[in-house]
Amino acid sequence: MLGIEDLLTEGDVETAFLIVCCRVYLGTANDADLLDFLANHVADFDHDRFYQFVKTHRVRPVVFKALANCKIFNGEKLIEKLGADCRIISLLALNHLKEMFRVISVLQSKGISVLPYRGPIFSKMYYGDWAMRESSDLDFLIDKKHIQQLDFLKHEGYKAKHVFNDYRDIDIHKNSQSIDLNNDDGNKRNIHLEFHYNIVAACYGIDSGYEDAQQNSGKFTGGGQTIGVLSHEATTGIVMAHHGLQDIWMSIKYYMDLASLCNGEEQMNWDKVKVFTQKHGFHKLSAAAFHNMELLLGVKNPMKDSSGPGVYSKKLLELCLSPDKFANRGFYKLNLRLQGRDSLIWKVKMIWGLFTLFLRPTTEDFEWKYFPPSLFWLYYICKPPRLVYTYLVQPIFGKKAVFPFR
Repeated sequence: MLGIEDLLTEGDVETAFLIVCCRVYLGTANDADLLDFLANHVADFDHDRFYQFVKTHRVRPVVFKALANCKIFNGEKLIEKLGADCRIISLLALNHLKEMFRVISVLQSKGISVLPYRGPIFSKMYYGDWAMRESSDLDFLIDKKHIQQLDFLKHEGYKAKHVFNDYRDIDIHKNSQSIDLNNDDGNKRNIHLEFHYNIVAACYGIDSGYEDAQQNSGKFTGGGQTIGVLSHEATTGIVMAHHGLQDIWMSIKYYMDLASLCNGEEQMNWDKVKVFTQKHGFHKLSAAAFHNMELLLGVKNPMKDSSGPGVYSKKLLELCLSPDKFANRGFYKLNLRLQGRDSLIWKVKMIWGLFTLFLRPTTEDFEWKYFPPSLFWLYYICKPPRLVYTYLVQPIFGKKAVFPFR
């Protein structure tokens, strides 16, 4: 585990204090460590900046619990602000929880089985509380054959996030491997559903979805209802793929998820997790993430790799602790993803996946311009100049463009 001075070298005072708070929550540090930190760095500590960091990394409930239980912390306004946020987060989590059970029940009545993951079910199973992990939507794994049957959810108050016809669905699914639905009641409930038939977007070359997860599923009882859930190993595999390949461990929340998985389940079969990451060609990325988790949070790394993550893990750690430094360096982040793949074959598969992603029409193209089905081929002609304009021309004139690789 990194010492305080090492944390300050990697980041700044506010980031280091955020890490200490997470350690207190996990039990790898205590109130005395918080006191020592503040005593030595109180002159440099900016409460407002710290709050923004906590909010950006989406660990407000974790930090609030650590600070609220600390009798020696004198940031009353900060705790008050975090407490107000956490009340809202708790209400949202309870709302999501109620809707999760309702949606599962409705789907089951139609003969459709789904497996919830992340969201409130992950929070309860691995953080011990429905509202301890911030989340903004409900994620489900679903069999691909049922995707087209989800239209009936419009009678349950949901509509497609992006308005498109059936002929467009085929191309959108090839990219995201999911369909997004929002409630249609004036956003009073603000519920967003995501049904995934693969654990990550197609461009990352992983073919693993509902069928694989169903073979390793378990049961969870809550709210007077028993539902199917992912096994601990399958949950960890999805976390490693999503937080790693898609988000390259850019948030402290992701490392907290990993630490909670390590802390919560002594019966976890880590050999199965390792086999999964090796099978899908991102074991190097996963080994670096576990290494960084131990350095940051002090939770024992259950998957020590004899080869050692080396320079690569240091780059990932820097990306997490200094996100502003890499805000507009999309190609650097893409390169980190490629470096995390285990072989040249996996790197080539991923490059090809990203190339086809650029060529294929997506929801951005459909929102930009509507073409009827008979003119669908026009999207393929319009996409290249639209990308050039969005990502090359607009930034020249000061308009910020979100890089497609985040």
